[in-house]
Amino acid sequence: MDDETTKIKAIGSEVKVNSWINLEVKIVELWNAKSDKIAQTGLFGDDTGTVRFTSWKVSNLPEFEKDKCYIVKNAVVNSWNGKLQLNLNRKTEIQETDADIEVSVKEPEVFKGEIIGLTNRTAAILKCPKCSRPVTKNFCNVHKDITPKKDLRLGLRIKVDEDVKVVEFRGREAQRISGFTAEAAHSYEPDDFLPDLERKLVGKTLEFTCTESKGYFYGKNARVLL
Repeated sequence: MDDETTKIKAIGSEVKVNSWINLEVKIVELWNAKSDKIAQTGLFGDDTGTVRFTSWKVSNLPEFEKDKCYIVKNAVVNSWNGKLQLNLNRKTEIQETDADIEVSVKEPEVFKGEIIGLTNRTAAILKCPKCSRPVTKNFCNVHKDITPKKDLRLGLRIKVDEDVKVVEFRGREAQRISGFTAEAAHSYEPDDFLPDLERKLVGKTLEFTCTESKGYFYGKNARVLL
């Protein structure tokens, strides 16, 4: 394929699933991978929009850094859960650039609803202090031996109008909603933590924004109203 680059807004309209494309993008977000087979996943952005990407470990590609810009060649347009994304494979080429790309991002929609329950994603967790990946004990798949950082993750079922959204909040957002510090959450006996948290939160009204990734909603800017 030639070196012509594709704008993100063209994906899904001019550029269809299974197409191979080149892009010049900025790394807008890097997320925690939910599979050991994934090296990195996150959000590419350019001046026309954003799109999710997945880089696979087997491809052995260079790692991206948040807020830096890259030329990405031979990315494959794919569809996952009905949403278009980009897969990076062994034929993908990555080159860092000095470009300063201004990313076009939609203003987040503000939601307000009643907390009606917690999900099994709610937990006192440990994460890598370098990449924020969830870890067990003192080992990160990327950074190896580490001193983990205590954190809190909330999975909430929130009734918004006639719809029920399942939204995950992490870090300071989760601590602000729950009223627990990460240290306090880890001091609880596991069997006591969820019941106490449920009694504290269910029935309260929450205002928040959220983004969607891989079928999950991640909440930000949360404010407990009642």
